[in-house]
Formats: sequence, C-alpha cells, structure tokens
Amino acid sequence: MYMQARQAMRIQPDLTQAALRNVNLYVEPPAVRRGQSVTLRCQYTLEGAPLYSVKFYRGQLEFFRYTPGEYPNTKVFHYPGIKVDESVSNATQVIIRNVSFNLSGNFACEVTADAPLFSTATAYAQMQVVEFPEKRPQLFTELTRYEPGDILRANCSTPPSRPRAELRFTINNMPNVDASVLMGMPIFVGKLINAWRLQANVNAAGNSRGNENTNTIMLLRIQI
Repeated sequence: MYMQARQAMRIQPDLTQAALRNVNLYVEPPAVRRGQSVTLRCQYTLEGAPLYSVKFYRGQLEFFRYTPGEYPNTKVFHYPGIKVDESVSNATQVIIRNVSFNLSGNFACEVTADAPLFSTATAYAQMQVVEFPEKRPQLFTELTRYEPGDILRANCSTPPSRPRAELRFTINNMPNVDASVLMGMPIFVGKLINAWRLQANVNAAGNSRGNENTNTIMLLRIQI
C-alpha cells in the first residue's frame, strides 16, 4: 500500500508549474491591400498542460478552430468575405486570402489549455483593409499664368482609394501657407474618391503671401 501511495503521488499533476501566458495576436501586415493575403499570428506560452484548442474570431463570430485532440485538427466556419487557406493554417496562425473591405475591424484569438490547467486567455488586434490610388492626382487651374491681384482657383482630384487620400497644396514650395491665404475645401467625397477645390489670392510677383520674390511664375503643387 505504501508503494501504491508513492506511485499516486508521482502521477499527481503539479498545478503550480502549469501556466498559460503571453497570449498575443498580430496582424501581418496590419494594413493589407484589398485582394491580398493577411496572416493572423497567435502567439502564446503554454507550460505544464497540453493545448486544448485555439479559436479565431472576427468580432463575436468564430471562423477558424484548431483542436489537436480531434481529427481533422482544423475546422473552418463560414463567414462572409473570409477565405481561410486551411492548408497553411494551424495552432499559431491563420492565413486569409483575397481580403475585402468588410474585414476591417476587430479580430481575436482564444487559447484554451487542457487538463490540469483548464485555463482560457484571449488576445485582440485590429486589421485595416486599404486601397491605394493607382495614378497620380490630377490638378486643374482656370489659367496658366496669373498677375498680382488675381484669384487663383484650382481643382484637384485623386483616383479611388481607401481610406480617402489626404491632399495638401503648396505654392512656390511653401507647404505651410496661412489658412487666410490658402483655402482648400472638399467638393465631393465618396467612399473611395476625393476631390478638393482651392482658392488663393495672388499678390506681388506671383507670391501668395506678397513677399519679395524674383520668380514671377507661381508653382502650385499637391501632395497625397
């Protein structure tokens, strides 16, 4: 009986050594272009207990699960717009192909340890799906040359992009023009398209601020 008691003591799990910690979720890349692939990488440290499951969520809905004690180990749940590449998804990562705009938002991975720990921890991360302008912005002015006292009116538009492109005007290579001199206002803003109208007063020697300048040609530029 003494030997049986010693054997029982040997197989009793040491709960003080079991731990689930350092659970983190990384989106690679965090800003992914529409139609490209993204990796959700779930990292964790599990000691003294086997892994029970790893679950991935978009918002509150589960779309992928890895359970080493089941066959097959992986299970994909239908979610609109999520196309999981199951062949390369496992206990630490999920690969999503051909991402769309509606996938921008919160993702989570939930790690659960099996006996004797029976512990669960969750990590969260944000993903943003973007679209870059395919061409340079277009700038149009009413005239090609201006005299002191004239009012310059210009219109600038960019190809479709998401998030909307931020446009900046410069006159004679001066990006920090006073708001009273350089006024830009949006004239049409859609989900993907951005257009701005500019109005500025032209002062001495073609300089919008009226400072001395030997350059009589005013150079108007835009930046995205």
